[in-house]
Amino acid sequence: MAGLNSTFLNAEEQLRGYFAFVDSVSGNDSTGKVNNPNRPFITIAAAANALLTHYTMLTAPITVYIRPGSYPITNTIVVPNNRRLSLVAVGDVQIQYFAPANNQQAFLLQSGSQLDIDYVGNLSIIATINNNNSEFIRVGSNARTNIRAHTVALTCGPTTTNTAFVRNAPSGFFSEVSINTEKLESVTSAITQAFVYWDLQSEVTLRVNDVSRGRRLFYTSVIFSNQNLYFYSKRHIGTIGGDVPADGPSRLYILDGTFISNESFPASAPLGVRPNSIVPLGTVSVFQSTLPIIDVVHKPVAGFIGNYRSGNIVYSGNAPFAYVNKYEDYNGHVSSDYTGAIPPNSTSSGFGRLIQGQTIQSFFVRAEPTFIPGAGTISLGTVNGGPITTPFPVASITLAGIVVNLSGPNAFPITTPNDQLRIFTQNNTGNVMVAGRVKVTATMGKTL
Repeated sequence: MAGLNSTFLNAEEQLRGYFAFVDSVSGNDSTGKVNNPNRPFITIAAAANALLTHYTMLTAPITVYIRPGSYPITNTIVVPNNRRLSLVAVGDVQIQYFAPANNQQAFLLQSGSQLDIDYVGNLSIIATINNNNSEFIRVGSNARTNIRAHTVALTCGPTTTNTAFVRNAPSGFFSEVSINTEKLESVTSAITQAFVYWDLQSEVTLRVNDVSRGRRLFYTSVIFSNQNLYFYSKRHIGTIGGDVPADGPSRLYILDGTFISNESFPASAPLGVRPNSIVPLGTVSVFQSTLPIIDVVHKPVAGFIGNYRSGNIVYSGNAPFAYVNKYEDYNGHVSSDYTGAIPPNSTSSGFGRLIQGQTIQSFFVRAEPTFIPGAGTISLGTVNGGPITTPFPVASITLAGIVVNLSGPNAFPITTPNDQLRIFTQNNTGNVMVAGRVKVTATMGKTL
């Protein structure tokens, strides 16, 4: 009978999983026991390693419950091949990691393994990386990690290289990473430092539900197909990448509702400067207090033609710069507001996103309620290309909008880099545009 009861209990334990507790006050790594909440460990590493050592079944759920307190991780916790480890913070918990040497991690996920970190109460994860080739989590092939925390922070030493919060192992193909946090802080200062450093075919999602801050959220040194990086932040203050094209992600999908502002980093472009690196999935709002606006939107073929895009980027900025109010690009269009008077026989300043390597096929112009037209005619075109439509009466611009076709039979190619939209006036006696705002939308196509 005793044998039957023992067999039943073992089966029951396998069903509900195995656990250990960590307690910063009453814990002891020498006397801690698994499956015994009254015998907690004092370090996360000791509790995790005890569970992984004692229970080697691949299907056994293993959970470390972390009681309130601050817990440093000083040695790498290895999650073996095809094993799964869960950490659950109960109460107010802070996990700290200081990389002790080069080539170190707090967690190393081997092939097929999984790490889950969750909380009930409040969880902060603070990673300080002052050594090269080190990160909080390194992910192997076919491995998976899911992290949910209240606050996640990374600080990379100013002279370190290849440092991150999460990074793929050299063989880390086809892995998955999901990080969901309320607040995020990323302090980096050089190329190859990033919150997410990812080179291989995998899927990584970083979601910040409140506010994130910092530069170089994503970095990719090697470009693969199926390298899917996703980002959402309710309000990100900083930049996606660094200040040179190589310092950023190769392809980043920014999710609907994301707001990005470089207000604390005015010398750096919010979306980075890596060409073809950004794909908006929904409406992405960007505040940029500097010029120029670098074209980093991904185009699988020249121009904006293609079904790969399902969103737009709406820009805003400070009034002293060349674009006024806001402008946006979406699908096969570039749309921009222009505000202010234009004298006769003159031009507007260039406005809207910088464009190149595309064609303009037509325009659509719509008056805002504040618009006051003058007398005379205008043409539409670009700074470098000049007027490309036939002149039309400025008074014909209505709240409903009008279509303005090109003067020639073919689409107009933008052959010079960093061109912008422009309004051209004819030789009239007074201001052609007196005051207010019009929205100019150019229908774009692929290059000829």
